[in-house]
Amino acid sequence: MTRKFGTAPFGVGQAADAKVNLDQVGGNAVDAPVAGRESVSIGDSVNLANRVRAFAPADATGADFALWVVAFNEVFNGATQDRLRSASAANLNAQSGLGAAVVAPPGQWSQSNFPAAGTKATVTQAAGAVGVRHIGQAMDYGYGATTALAAAAQRVVQLLDGAASLFTVSIPVPAATILATNNDAVEGRALVGTAATAMSASWDALQANLFESVALSGFDAS
Repeated sequence: MTRKFGTAPFGVGQAADAKVNLDQVGGNAVDAPVAGRESVSIGDSVNLANRVRAFAPADATGADFALWVVAFNEVFNGATQDRLRSASAANLNAQSGLGAAVVAPPGQWSQSNFPAAGTKATVTQAAGAVGVRHIGQAMDYGYGATTALAAAAQRVVQLLDGAASLFTVSIPVPAATILATNNDAVEGRALVGTAATAMSASWDALQANLFESVALSGFDAS
């Protein structure tokens, strides 16, 4: 028979080295408290899935069932509940919306470059600290020529993680004058860069009389 610990729920106000009587909790297995926090596992000694735990809130806790003291935050996916995910680099790199809540976007950084005609356009977001990854969300680019280009060419604009290409756009440039309204963008992405590595957006080369422009925006995750 299960007996009560007075009026307070079990685990509230218990010392870290508190002992548990099996008859009092009605279980058949009780683990020792975890050092440094109030923690005890009560329940089936054979089937761990039938156990419950009572412990103080902490980061990086296991997937144990909560009892009284801790509630796991979950979000409704339309049919069942999913655990909330943090915006860690590992979760972003999984490219999954599982466990994501509708929230305001994080603060962003942006870089842009509009050089003179005949100059290669390129921008760079410097490498972050150890463990910090740049997440590229948008790359904007444009081009034009007020003086006819001497020859047609196939130009390329890339979003780069260090030297590795994350996204590439191929642009056919004619041997003619080009209106400066040739602007386009790659947006709504979450391209995950390598930790502590610069991210850049760049045209592949300059071309005489060609105006090139490029912009890059995103945010950081660690």
